[in-house]
Amino acid sequence: MEDAMPKLTPAERKLGLGPCEVCGKEKDHTTDECPYLEIIPKGEEGNVCEMYAVVCKGCGLEGGHPGKSWTGCAVLKYCSRCFVVGDHLYANCPNLEPEKRERLRQIKVKHHRLGINF
Repeated sequence: MEDAMPKLTPAERKLGLGPCEVCGKEKDHTTDECPYLEIIPKGEEGNVCEMYAVVCKGCGLEGGHPGKSWTGCAVLKYCSRCFVVGDHLYANCPNLEPEKRERLRQIKVKHHRLGINF
């Protein structure tokens, strides 16, 4: 009995792909396979789609550390405070007091400086 689903080559599989939800590239890879989820090459930090944020891979600070050496990756924006997906991260929650937001940012910057990874 033959398989109902034909075996596709990687090239044939890519032809059916829509745009990646992370980087927007078409027919290159699936969202789950996006290389930006691991590392974003320098200069391409602005090439992520709206529902994702670029964060420092070491400390998780959104936007990283401009003017300093850091490695970024893309993460789905998800707020564990208000449970919103695709709009903001916890540290930028509009329901979080400004003082707490700033304290979280300072902790992440300090941990990055000390080489402490999250």
